[in-house]
Amino acid sequence: MVVACLALFVASTGTSIAASHYLITSTKQIKPSVLHKLKGAKGAKGNTGAKGDTGAGGATGAAGATGAAGAQGSSGIVTTGVFNSSSDTTAPGNVSAYVFVGNTATVTTTVGQRLTGAAEVPLVSALSASGQSFDYGLCYQPNGGGTISNFAGSNYSTSYVYQDERTFAASASEVFGAGTWNVGFCVRNENSNSITSDWGNGWVQVTN
Repeated sequence: MVVACLALFVASTGTSIAASHYLITSTKQIKPSVLHKLKGAKGAKGNTGAKGDTGAGGATGAAGATGAAGAQGSSGIVTTGVFNSSSDTTAPGNVSAYVFVGNTATVTTTVGQRLTGAAEVPLVSALSASGQSFDYGLCYQPNGGGTISNFAGSNYSTSYVYQDERTFAASASEVFGAGTWNVGFCVRNENSNSITSDWGNGWVQVTN
């Protein structure tokens, strides 16, 4: 550009100048200090170029190491006890406490474990022609002996027993704390006539 400007200047001054001066065709013919002064102003910033294409995706990374196995969880059912009766059992009359009718199962629990069970027993009262009321349910007792208690507490079932044999069923679930327990079908007979059970069956499970 500098050379072009100088050439234009020489051309415009006529032949008199051309006769006494050289035509400048290269910046090397100009003194550096003069050439510096002839430098033009910095041009404006150009427009931003268009966005380039998205690059190809990188390769899939290697799979991470397998994590350590978790601790084994507690099983739901710890144990199951079964009780069944192969002979008759009598619940005497005028008794204000529960008694087991038929056999029992013995199970052990730790703190927080639950007892869940069910039982059925056929019952008859030979001298109760018009029916006799009684209380019944699924009961538990400390294995070392002691009070026989209904799982349901004060929410026990009450029904009537007759001279003809009828089957009664009970089921319950409760947490009693740590201990070893006898579990079975129970009757509370506060009336005068005795109640006799036939063969019965039941089960109880300990669960976490």
